[in-house]
Amino acid sequence: MYTITPDSLQIMDVHPKHGNIAFACGFSGSGFKVAPMVGSIMTDLSMGLEPPSYVREHLSAARFRDV
Repeated sequence: MYTITPDSLQIMDVHPKHGNIAFACGFSGSGFKVAPMVGSIMTDLSMGLEPPSYVREHLSAARFRDV
């Protein structure tokens, strides 16, 4: 399956209503090359740790609220 977001960037975020659910999607089949970084970021998100600020804004699912 080939998945991609409207802006061609991945989503790595925590569910807005359920903070115990972290998700990553939209890698369009090329996520294997960034898997170590994705794993690190998803670990931080799932443990409730603050990842770098660029992850929150740049790759947040909230960027599609107005789409």
